[in-house]
Amino acid sequence: MTAPAFQITSMTRVSRPIFLPKLRVNIVAYFDCVIGGLELFGCSLCRRMVDNILTISGPVAPRKHSTVRRAAVFRDELLKEAATRAAENIYASMGGGNVTEWTPRLVEGASVVRLSAASARAGA
Repeated sequence: MTAPAFQITSMTRVSRPIFLPKLRVNIVAYFDCVIGGLELFGCSLCRRMVDNILTISGPVAPRKHSTVRRAAVFRDELLKEAATRAAENIYASMGGGNVTEWTPRLVEGASVVRLSAASARAGA
């Protein structure tokens, strides 16, 4: 079985990794993507603390109005691997470095660095 069509439409690199103690990961970027016609907003590119490997997770809705967990999860391992590599490549092109280093490259006065699919194609 082949993975469905996947495209990252935008990515926002965080200025400082966000540590999630329960999951033992640092969120290093957020991204939006389209998978086979389904658009997801707010996926996370995370560095696992156990082995320092980058991985992704789907968006999670806040529990403000409900006690029920609402989230999108990548179940297809081929798709997750392809999406992780795509996110890792875009993250690196934004100055995020590889899986063993994280070097902030901030726009003066900004707390995040943004890259959209359109600006990536234009070479910005």
